[in-house]
Amino acid sequence: MSRRVVLAIGCDRYAHLTPLNGAEVDARRMFEVLTDPDKGGYDAAGSRLLLSPQLSEVMKALADIFADLTPIDSFTFVFAGHGAVKNGSFYMAVSNSQYGLLSGSALPLGQLFTMLGEQAPAQSNIIIDACESGGLIADLNALLKPENLGAVGTPGITLLATSARNQSAGDTPSGGIGTNAVLDCINGATFIDDTSPFLDLIDIGRAVSVALYDTPEQSPVVWGLNLFGPKRFCRNPRTDADAVARASLASWPHSVASDSMRLQMPALWRLYAGLEHDWDSRAFLDAMAPLLDTLQGEPDQQRALIERFLDPAVLKASALADGFIPVEVAATGVVATLPFAEAIGSLEGGDVLLERVVTQVENTLDAIWADVEADRFALMRSRDGLAGLFYLPLRISRILGWAGLAHLYRSGFEEDSASRLRLERISHAILEHYALSVVFMSETQAPFIAVWLSAIKKSCLEPIGERVLRTLSVSMLQTGAKSASASIEPEQVFDYLLARSAGDFSEASQLCARPSEFALMLIRASTWFGLEGEVDQAMHLMDRESLIAFLPRRLDQFAEDLMQDGSSIVFRVGFDVWTVAEIESAWPQEAVVQPAGNAEHFRCLLAALLFPNRVPWFLFSPPTP
Repeated sequence: MSRRVVLAIGCDRYAHLTPLNGAEVDARRMFEVLTDPDKGGYDAAGSRLLLSPQLSEVMKALADIFADLTPIDSFTFVFAGHGAVKNGSFYMAVSNSQYGLLSGSALPLGQLFTMLGEQAPAQSNIIIDACESGGLIADLNALLKPENLGAVGTPGITLLATSARNQSAGDTPSGGIGTNAVLDCINGATFIDDTSPFLDLIDIGRAVSVALYDTPEQSPVVWGLNLFGPKRFCRNPRTDADAVARASLASWPHSVASDSMRLQMPALWRLYAGLEHDWDSRAFLDAMAPLLDTLQGEPDQQRALIERFLDPAVLKASALADGFIPVEVAATGVVATLPFAEAIGSLEGGDVLLERVVTQVENTLDAIWADVEADRFALMRSRDGLAGLFYLPLRISRILGWAGLAHLYRSGFEEDSASRLRLERISHAILEHYALSVVFMSETQAPFIAVWLSAIKKSCLEPIGERVLRTLSVSMLQTGAKSASASIEPEQVFDYLLARSAGDFSEASQLCARPSEFALMLIRASTWFGLEGEVDQAMHLMDRESLIAFLPRRLDQFAEDLMQDGSSIVFRVGFDVWTVAEIESAWPQEAVVQPAGNAEHFRCLLAALLFPNRVPWFLFSPPTP
């Protein structure tokens, strides 16, 4: 897990220097755009905005940012205010700076470079809108050390000074000339390209230089050192998804995969082009599998291949009304790497593919929560008609399942209070507005509810889990554990609802899942919340019904359409078992395969949510020591 942070400083008020009028405004504008999730994407909570600070406040802010031991993927430093070159060094003046004592009262750029060399963010960006800021070149010797450059993983740094060493930095009523030019790039007023989802500061620096070319009194300077990996500075507001897709899919450079890429290109392009109508996760896995196989043993190339497709595909899906489509697109890309999970998950920089999915999930959940808070009927769809009685419970389970997955992932690193709060508030919103639709309806709910209950249990939110599990169990018992089959067709839904309403499934038995894996999952989950006694007392309502669990022997095949290497465990109520304890006693614990690590664990969970005809039973078993 890594983070993106920004420190923005604007200084208008000086005790010993001439006051300025727009530096604070410039710093605030840069901070706001960079912490906007749709533009810069930097972590607002971990970032800092300082307005006319003293030097001690700046040093404390830097210390606070670097004291957090979580690795920094991108660090951006923005300064607007007075600057000066003195004795071969560039200084940034803060409120208590004195020109005659800059070395003791201003922030020397060389000191910032030294801190960055010690803390080693993967990518650092420095933007200085100040007079003489081009003088920062004098301090580059602090960076140009052999141990800091050239090797894989050594940090990169990009610097943008909005004026040359012997120039002043001009301003306008709307803000600094240099800051305005940078913001025009970030906001899309200045076109850079439409084929990359992200921009780096080198891209922006070149564009700023062109924009100010006709302003001879201010000539920006841009430097880039030791640049590795993908662009990290900000999102590209002018990205065209189709242009990105063409550039990504048509220019794969790897010689081993090139022939396979040419063969699979039509299938991949059809999937991409059809995103607006119907995303097909299974077709994507089938098309991507041979490409990943040709790159076996090269996890960095496998990850790069997935990213090449996902960048434009997620971008295109983000324009759709259903917020879970981009989630499913991104998740499918991660699941495609399941056979190579641990190798890809342990690459430099962490499991960035999985991190991307979780971030996408969190953004979607926040949007759903806001919609429900504004309109309690937001999850209902008028086009469903009476079929909404069937589909709304499935939709609710889907939301809960993804919320559970996001929290399980975050809490795997450390106790994440923001993740727990997100899980708690969306669960409460569902129970407050849709309690009557939290019902046992279809087998496809099973993996979503299993993942959510696991997260609820791990986050110590037992009262919520107990309430939902009791509600689902009562609904299950009332129907005699006759949930709808995972393969039920839309035109059959009304017949199932009629049979369910009448309590008579004799004419609709072919629409029911018999045996039921959802029912078995709920029964086993009762042990998590102390509800075994209540289930035991009502077990007779499921007399003669069969319960099933499929236990695969290989989790690297967990996303396959048909898992052949595994075994089915069947319990018949009233014959084999009659209580929860009897099911637990007969459960074949030795047959439950545990994931090899976090990478495989979460890819299996994603597979279960994408293809909800499988249950991740390993959630119910402690890891093998």
